[in-house]
Amino acid sequence: MIQTIYPNLFQQVHSSKKYYGMQPSEEILSIQKKLASGIKVETLSEEEYKKLNHYEVAQSQAFYAEVYMEMGRAEAIAIKIAKGESLTPEEEQFINESYPDLKREANRAKEEGEQLKKRLQHAKTESARQNILSAAMGTVVGMAQKGFLSEVQVRIQMAAIEKAKEEAEQAGCKTGCVQLDVKASQREGLLFDQQG
Repeated sequence: MIQTIYPNLFQQVHSSKKYYGMQPSEEILSIQKKLASGIKVETLSEEEYKKLNHYEVAQSQAFYAEVYMEMGRAEAIAIKIAKGESLTPEEEQFINESYPDLKREANRAKEEGEQLKKRLQHAKTESARQNILSAAMGTVVGMAQKGFLSEVQVRIQMAAIEKAKEEAEQAGCKTGCVQLDVKASQREGLLFDQQG
Protein backbone atom coordinates (compact mmCIF):
# COMPACT_ATOMS: atom_id res chain seq x y z
CA MET A 1 0.00 0.00 0.00
CA ILE A 2 2.68 2.49 0.98
CA GLN A 3 4.79 1.44 -1.99
CA THR A 4 1.95 2.47 -4.31
CA ILE A 5 1.77 5.94 -2.72
CA TYR A 6 5.51 6.60 -3.12
CA PRO A 7 6.74 3.89 -5.50
CA ASN A 8 10.13 5.51 -6.20
CA LEU A 9 11.16 5.96 -2.55
CA PHE A 10 12.59 2.50 -2.04
CA GLN A 11 13.27 -0.84 -3.61
CA GLN A 12 13.63 -4.23 -2.01
CA VAL A 13 17.15 -5.57 -1.78
CA HIS A 14 17.55 -9.32 -1.50
CA SER A 15 20.48 -11.66 -1.40
CA SER A 16 20.39 -15.39 -1.97
CA LYS A 17 21.14 -15.92 1.75
CA LYS A 18 19.65 -13.11 3.78
CA TYR A 19 17.17 -10.27 3.53
CA TYR A 20 18.67 -6.83 3.95
CA GLY A 21 15.59 -4.62 4.06
CA MET A 22 14.48 -1.74 1.94
CA GLN A 23 17.07 0.33 0.08
CA PRO A 24 16.21 4.03 0.55
CA SER A 25 15.96 6.28 -2.47
CA GLU A 26 18.19 9.32 -2.92
CA GLU A 27 15.34 11.48 -1.61
CA ILE A 28 15.06 9.47 1.62
CA LEU A 29 18.85 9.44 1.98
CA SER A 30 18.93 13.23 1.72
CA ILE A 31 16.23 13.53 4.40
CA GLN A 32 18.17 11.13 6.62
CA LYS A 33 21.36 13.15 6.05
CA LYS A 34 19.53 16.31 7.12
CA LEU A 35 18.47 14.62 10.32
CA ALA A 36 21.96 13.18 10.90
CA SER A 37 23.47 16.65 10.60
CA GLY A 38 21.46 17.81 13.59
CA ILE A 39 18.30 19.19 12.01
CA LYS A 40 15.26 18.42 14.13
CA VAL A 41 12.40 16.37 12.76
CA GLU A 42 10.06 19.29 13.41
CA THR A 43 11.91 21.38 10.81
CA LEU A 44 11.22 18.92 7.98
CA SER A 45 8.54 19.90 5.51
CA GLU A 46 5.25 18.06 5.81
CA GLU A 47 5.97 16.21 2.56
CA GLU A 48 9.46 15.17 3.72
CA TYR A 49 8.07 13.98 7.04
CA LYS A 50 5.34 11.93 5.32
CA LYS A 51 7.81 10.34 2.93
CA LEU A 52 10.24 9.47 5.70
CA ASN A 53 7.41 8.09 7.84
CA HIS A 54 6.06 5.99 4.95
CA TYR A 55 9.54 4.66 4.26
CA GLU A 56 10.06 3.69 7.92
CA VAL A 57 6.64 2.00 8.12
CA ALA A 58 7.34 0.06 4.92
CA GLN A 59 10.78 -0.90 6.26
CA SER A 60 9.20 -2.29 9.43
CA GLN A 61 6.50 -4.14 7.52
CA ALA A 62 9.07 -5.71 5.19
CA PHE A 63 11.21 -6.78 8.13
CA TYR A 64 8.31 -8.42 9.98
CA ALA A 65 7.05 -10.10 6.82
CA GLU A 66 10.49 -11.60 6.23
CA VAL A 67 10.75 -12.81 9.84
CA TYR A 68 7.27 -14.35 9.62
CA MET A 69 8.15 -16.18 6.39
CA GLU A 70 11.44 -17.42 7.83
CA MET A 71 9.76 -18.69 11.01
CA GLY A 72 7.12 -20.46 8.92
CA ARG A 73 9.84 -22.16 6.92
CA ALA A 74 11.69 -23.17 10.08
CA GLU A 75 8.50 -24.60 11.59
CA ALA A 76 7.71 -26.59 8.43
CA ILE A 77 11.22 -28.06 8.48
CA ALA A 78 10.94 -28.87 12.19
CA ILE A 79 7.64 -30.66 11.57
CA LYS A 80 9.30 -32.72 8.83
CA ILE A 81 12.02 -33.69 11.32
CA ALA A 82 9.43 -34.59 13.97
CA LYS A 83 7.64 -36.82 11.46
CA GLY A 84 10.89 -38.51 10.46
CA GLU A 85 10.83 -37.16 6.91
CA SER A 86 14.09 -36.49 5.12
CA LEU A 87 15.32 -32.95 4.55
CA THR A 88 16.91 -31.44 1.50
CA PRO A 89 20.49 -30.21 1.91
CA GLU A 90 19.17 -26.62 1.81
CA GLU A 91 16.65 -27.33 4.58
CA GLU A 92 19.30 -29.08 6.66
CA GLN A 93 21.69 -26.15 6.32
CA PHE A 94 18.97 -23.58 7.07
CA ILE A 95 17.74 -25.27 10.27
CA ASN A 96 21.29 -26.02 11.46
CA GLU A 97 22.51 -22.47 10.95
CA SER A 98 19.42 -20.45 11.81
CA TYR A 99 17.35 -22.50 14.26
CA PRO A 100 19.43 -25.21 15.96
CA ASP A 101 17.22 -25.06 19.09
CA LEU A 102 14.12 -25.73 17.02
CA LYS A 103 15.91 -28.67 15.39
CA ARG A 104 16.71 -30.12 18.83
CA GLU A 105 13.06 -29.69 19.84
CA ALA A 106 11.94 -31.47 16.66
CA ASN A 107 14.37 -34.33 17.23
CA ARG A 108 13.11 -34.67 20.81
CA ALA A 109 9.52 -34.76 19.52
CA LYS A 110 10.53 -37.39 16.94
CA GLU A 111 12.02 -39.60 19.68
CA GLU A 112 8.90 -39.21 21.82
CA GLY A 113 6.79 -40.07 18.78
CA GLU A 114 8.79 -43.25 18.23
CA GLN A 115 8.27 -44.24 21.87
CA LEU A 116 4.55 -43.50 21.55
CA LYS A 117 4.32 -45.62 18.39
CA LYS A 118 5.89 -48.58 20.24
CA ARG A 119 3.49 -48.18 23.16
CA LEU A 120 0.54 -48.06 20.74
CA GLN A 121 1.75 -51.17 18.94
CA HIS A 122 2.16 -53.08 22.20
CA ALA A 123 -1.24 -52.10 23.58
CA LYS A 124 -3.55 -55.11 23.78
CA THR A 125 -6.91 -53.39 23.24
CA GLU A 126 -8.41 -50.52 21.32
CA SER A 127 -9.32 -48.87 24.60
CA ALA A 128 -5.69 -49.07 25.81
CA ARG A 129 -4.47 -47.49 22.55
CA GLN A 130 -7.00 -44.68 22.85
CA ASN A 131 -5.93 -44.06 26.45
CA ILE A 132 -2.25 -43.96 25.47
CA LEU A 133 -2.92 -41.51 22.63
CA SER A 134 -5.22 -39.36 24.76
CA ALA A 135 -2.61 -39.22 27.53
CA ALA A 136 0.10 -38.12 25.07
CA MET A 137 -2.13 -35.39 23.67
CA GLY A 138 -3.23 -34.38 27.17
CA THR A 139 0.38 -33.97 28.25
CA VAL A 140 1.07 -31.61 25.34
CA VAL A 141 -2.13 -29.65 25.97
CA GLY A 142 -1.41 -29.43 29.69
CA MET A 143 2.12 -28.18 29.13
CA ALA A 144 0.83 -25.59 26.65
CA GLN A 145 -1.84 -24.35 29.04
CA LYS A 146 0.78 -23.92 31.75
CA GLY A 147 3.01 -21.98 29.38
CA PHE A 148 5.75 -24.60 29.11
CA LEU A 149 5.30 -24.99 25.34
CA SER A 150 4.92 -22.34 22.65
CA GLU A 151 2.40 -22.70 19.84
CA VAL A 152 5.20 -23.80 17.51
CA GLN A 153 6.37 -26.44 19.98
CA VAL A 154 2.79 -27.72 20.31
CA ARG A 155 2.44 -28.06 16.54
CA ILE A 156 5.75 -29.93 16.40
CA GLN A 157 4.72 -32.27 19.25
CA MET A 158 1.29 -32.88 17.70
CA ALA A 159 2.89 -33.67 14.33
CA ALA A 160 5.02 -36.34 16.02
CA ILE A 161 1.96 -37.76 17.81
CA GLU A 162 0.00 -37.77 14.54
CA LYS A 163 2.84 -39.61 12.77
CA ALA A 164 3.03 -42.19 15.59
CA LYS A 165 -0.72 -42.74 15.32
CA GLU A 166 -0.54 -43.16 11.52
CA GLU A 167 2.35 -45.61 11.72
CA ALA A 168 0.68 -47.62 14.48
CA GLU A 169 -2.49 -47.83 12.38
CA GLN A 170 -0.47 -48.98 9.36
CA ALA A 171 0.97 -51.71 11.56
CA GLY A 172 -2.56 -52.92 12.32
CA CYS A 173 -3.44 -50.97 15.45
CA LYS A 174 -6.73 -49.09 15.37
CA THR A 175 -6.92 -45.71 17.10
CA GLY A 176 -9.74 -44.23 15.11
CA CYS A 177 -11.74 -42.64 17.89
CA VAL A 178 -9.07 -40.17 18.97
CA GLN A 179 -8.83 -37.22 16.62
CA LEU A 180 -5.78 -34.97 16.42
CA ASP A 181 -7.06 -31.49 15.75
CA VAL A 182 -4.82 -28.78 17.15
CA LYS A 183 -6.84 -25.96 15.55
CA ALA A 184 -10.09 -27.22 17.07
CA SER A 185 -8.38 -27.42 20.44
CA GLN A 186 -7.18 -23.85 20.03
CA ARG A 187 -10.66 -22.65 19.04
CA GLU A 188 -12.08 -24.31 22.13
CA GLY A 189 -9.42 -22.61 24.25
CA LEU A 190 -7.78 -25.88 25.25
CA LEU A 191 -4.29 -24.93 24.14
CA PHE A 192 -3.88 -21.18 24.40
CA ASP A 193 -5.71 -18.18 25.73
CA GLN A 194 -7.28 -16.30 22.88
CA GLN A 195 -6.44 -12.86 24.18
CA GLY A 196 -6.02 -10.18 21.57
